[in-house]
Amino acid sequence: MSAAWVDYKKAYDSVSHSWLKRVLEIYKIDEKICKFLSKLMGQWNTILNLPGKWQSSSIDSINIKRGIFQGDSLSPTWFCLALNPLSTVIEESGLGFRFRKENSPISHLLYMDDLKLFTSKESDLLLLLKLTHSFNNDIRMEFGIDKCAVINVNRGKIKDCNNFAITDDLHFSSLSETETYKYLGMAEALGINDKNIKENSKVKFMSRLKKVIKSHLSGGNKIRAYNSWVIPSLLYTFGITRWSQTELDDLDRRVRTLMTTHRMHHPRSSVMRLYLPRKDGGRGLLNIKNLHNREV
Repeated sequence: MSAAWVDYKKAYDSVSHSWLKRVLEIYKIDEKICKFLSKLMGQWNTILNLPGKWQSSSIDSINIKRGIFQGDSLSPTWFCLALNPLSTVIEESGLGFRFRKENSPISHLLYMDDLKLFTSKESDLLLLLKLTHSFNNDIRMEFGIDKCAVINVNRGKIKDCNNFAITDDLHFSSLSETETYKYLGMAEALGINDKNIKENSKVKFMSRLKKVIKSHLSGGNKIRAYNSWVIPSLLYTFGITRWSQTELDDLDRRVRTLMTTHRMHHPRSSVMRLYLPRKDGGRGLLNIKNLHNREV
């Protein structure tokens, strides 16, 4: 089996405007919306100012001819539309990795601009990477070589090689047995190290918990901060790593102990009331074990 992690260099800032317009036509977006967005793109510009001096003349403005804005609600959707044809191209290649003979091959994972490719052998991976490279050239995007990597596995062992050449001037680094690649927040290589991920998640969870408890927020706001900021550091790992019921109970217990230490929870008060919704007279704290079991 072979796999590749692909990263793009300044993905949002590189995509071609002509391709952004074309992709709206491909997905049959209403003509009025296409014209409206096309007109807006023609007006995208910026001005460079020197400290203490402001240039107001329109002659000094610089037209933006590549890329898409960040921070608004439309751009992520539009950017996904721009990269989605790549997913179709890869799928139609027929290459990939089959877990069973009767199943369709799994060729890739694509989330925003984070791409991971799967094939059954090195030669197929090279074909997929060349296919991806060709698509990138068409829409004027580039690989972020420093953040790209490949891994080749032969009979359950990682095959060592220095570089993986796609073209004469384009090489991906190969992972060794001791290296990992962080994809969508998870360090992975031949597999995912559950123990390390859980330990790192616990450290991050407890660090955030202590910051919230030691803050000057009111009791109600501390609970809200715990539910909305502390819990997500663990929630992301649910379904990816295996958490035992004992581990989850221990985390809940550590939360209650820390709350008691900082006088947020009386040692003899009802534990059940701590997890009841506020509308029912409880304190509204999320129970880690129940949350895990509901999600998984």
